[in-house]
Amino acid sequence: MIVREVFDPLGIHSISFDQFGGAGEPQRHVDGRIADQVNDVNPRMFAPAGAMRMTLQDWSRFCIDQMQGEHGRGRLLRTETYRFVHAPQGDTRTALGWGAAPHPMNLRGPALTHSGSDGNWYALVCLFPETGNGVLVAANAAESMQGDQASVAALRALAASVAEPFEG
Repeated sequence: MIVREVFDPLGIHSISFDQFGGAGEPQRHVDGRIADQVNDVNPRMFAPAGAMRMTLQDWSRFCIDQMQGEHGRGRLLRTETYRFVHAPQGDTRTALGWGAAPHPMNLRGPALTHSGSDGNWYALVCLFPETGNGVLVAANAAESMQGDQASVAALRALAASVAEPFEG
């Protein structure tokens, strides 16, 4: 169902639900070493998105659709639905599955943000639907704070290169 309804319309074909990865893929790390011990991986019930994995190119296809959806060019939902899913709920900066930041990292927004980790990988995204720009960052060293901090620093630097400073 998800393949037919989401992945096929977006041209996403690298999808896998294998929590451990395949041959030729980058190794996940924990505390500076390859995560190859049984306790290095979260139990499957904690695997983000059902242990779904895809290439950065395919992830970007999903993100581009999210941004285009706000302008009536999305392939998955009606324009009103994209806008509803991306809208802050109540007086929060939390949308439905997204962070809804008006001025992320002191940059001109609004922006959609999300981050997640399975304990060995860490991924972040910051999208600017009004300009069609965005940044996706993935690191294969999420367990230690160093991996998380490096990923956030990379996101900040890249986001600053695609968005204007907020002056307000």
